[in-house]
Amino acid sequence: DKELLIFAVVPFTYYLFDYVTDVYTELLYSGKAVVAEFLGFTLCIAYLLFLFVYFKQYEETREAEQQNLYSVGNLVIDLDKYLVTIGGADVTLTKKEVELLWTLAKNSSKVFSRENLLDSIWGYDYFGDSRTVDSHIKRLRAKVDKFEHEEWEIKTIWGVGYRFEEKEHAQ
Repeated sequence: DKELLIFAVVPFTYYLFDYVTDVYTELLYSGKAVVAEFLGFTLCIAYLLFLFVYFKQYEETREAEQQNLYSVGNLVIDLDKYLVTIGGADVTLTKKEVELLWTLAKNSSKVFSRENLLDSIWGYDYFGDSRTVDSHIKRLRAKVDKFEHEEWEIKTIWGVGYRFEEKEHAQ
């Protein structure tokens, strides 16, 4: 991404400075050296400032996207470490349970069918029964229900699948 962005900025920079140089030369030869100096300096500073702000925002956006950390209420899921905490306490989950919770939580309010979850977590080449999802959800609920979590829950949508639901200001 960044390489592509640089390849887009470099030609633009070349043509901009070429244009500024032409204008600068014309002003210089027409006896308006002060205006030429001011214009050249101002445009260079403005362009450098633009590049700095643009790349800073680009880096911040990339860092935020690359962070595999999600939290809602007292739930924190760190996908890089496969670590889940509820209310500050570590919850021991299997790799598939963490991935299941991550998928549901990151797409809260979206209903996932068993087949959707099988494809996204186990992969298209999984030949097992779709009830595998049900057993993993059951074990996941048993583990997370040991902790208080009024702000969210994993809901069953009968005849469809599962959804991670964030509750409105639970008391």
